[in-house]
Amino acid sequence: MFWYVAIYILAITTMVGTAFNRRKNIPWYREVTVGVVLFLISDAVLGLSEFNIIDLPFSSTIVMLTYMIAQYLIVRGMVEKRTTGSERQKS
Repeated sequence: MFWYVAIYILAITTMVGTAFNRRKNIPWYREVTVGVVLFLISDAVLGLSEFNIIDLPFSSTIVMLTYMIAQYLIVRGMVEKRTTGSERQKS
């Protein structure tokens, strides 16, 4: 089980690192970055509660809320990337 967890941690760390290392002046940078951080929080709470490292009340609710918001923000940021961006720059 150790190697599976190590590979998964490497994948999540790579995702977070690439999210932060992108150009910060693009309009959808913030959405994707916040989504990735929430995804990391979701996985951390899930892992810590599943392995009985912490006993957090409502941990399942916290995991699902952070996961859903993370997915929404990541997808929203990627959809905004595909648009021309002219609508967002006007506002």
